[in-house]
Amino acid sequence: MLRRVAPLETISAPTVDAAGLVLATNVEARLAIPPFSNSAMDGYLVNSADLPAIEAEEVTVEKLDAPITLAVSGEVAAGGRAQRPEPGTAVRIMTGAPVPSEFDGLTVVPVEYTDAAPGPGALPAEVAVHTVARRRNIRRLGDDITPADIVARAGTVIDAATQAALLSAGVPEVTVHRAPRVAVVSCGAELITFDGATPSAEVEHMTPGMLPDSNGPMLESLASGLAAATVTRESCDDDPQRMRELLDRLAADHDLIVTSGGVSTGAYDVVHQVLSEQGEDVFFGEVSQKPGAPQGLGAWKGTPVIGLPGNPVAAFMGFQLYASAAIARLRGLDPDTDLTVRPHFEAMAGSEFRPAKNRTSFVPVHLHFGDAEAPAPVATPYHRSGFGSHRIGGMVGTRGYAMLEPSETILPGEMLTIYDFPYRGMARKK
Repeated sequence: MLRRVAPLETISAPTVDAAGLVLATNVEARLAIPPFSNSAMDGYLVNSADLPAIEAEEVTVEKLDAPITLAVSGEVAAGGRAQRPEPGTAVRIMTGAPVPSEFDGLTVVPVEYTDAAPGPGALPAEVAVHTVARRRNIRRLGDDITPADIVARAGTVIDAATQAALLSAGVPEVTVHRAPRVAVVSCGAELITFDGATPSAEVEHMTPGMLPDSNGPMLESLASGLAAATVTRESCDDDPQRMRELLDRLAADHDLIVTSGGVSTGAYDVVHQVLSEQGEDVFFGEVSQKPGAPQGLGAWKGTPVIGLPGNPVAAFMGFQLYASAAIARLRGLDPDTDLTVRPHFEAMAGSEFRPAKNRTSFVPVHLHFGDAEAPAPVATPYHRSGFGSHRIGGMVGTRGYAMLEPSETILPGEMLTIYDFPYRGMARKK
């Protein structure tokens, strides 16, 4: 599947609007962080020579036998202009406020080490220092990042922390891979779409044989959660011609099409039928896994198509295993074909996990944290009655999944590996 998709073209985007996108180039700082030397505390900027030195090497803070009183000559708020105190005086200063660029011999005394009341208040005429410390509480210009340092490398997802770092480093715009345009299609004449206008009476009197379309909204939510900026949700019945027309329309302006249902060998499996007749380089068959053995893969007029099973748990897991990796590649990330290297952690089984006898089992789990008697988070299978691919009700609150080899029964109290939901891809290997 990954050989069929490639990173999307690059665009220039304002950093403030680039959250969730993936950097296409290394980004260098234009500003230092911090951009000027500043106070790390609310307090008073004083000359170190006006305070006694701490003698004992193991002591970092020392209370004075007699306080030292200094005249207060001014103050500097954040955004103000730096002031240097004259010998024997102090300047009230706020966290983040600038200090003189040549600050050797200066110290910021925290307000709690003085007799001044913390918080808002008039500038006092003098201040008494009753405690001294080894730390000067001054942040030096560029002690985090200096101009031309690489702030973030190609392949980095611009999450909230990265966005803040880039902006702090004076980077107003970045070169990124554009967000994928993904279409999700629910297939089946039995599906009924619920929307905000669906009355309760209509739900309660559904015709026997009809089903709510839960896969479409589920897949749309999953794709949107992977920073696909545009997600189109469609549905189609079992008519091959209508499916062809829908694929024509979606392939014209989408980067990936994900379908659910219609991929097996039944008489009405429309995705299988249509892609096999007119698709490009098509695979439909069984993967040795549970749930979701029937899988489909192809392309329609150059746009990759991933065909997931119709049972909701199988569709959910198929998206996590396959479609999420395809979206990651489109975004500019580098998914690994080895499923076992995905982000994972160890948990303790809270009940028995009994996998399929001849297939790899992917078992969604509930996780319980904070048990003082457990050496790790406690994992339990998503449904107490077995791992049926139709049992979507048990998926409420699941946090990850276990991958179990055939006949690898896990007993309560044993350890097992849990993989995170959702899979977001990996950074480029550089």
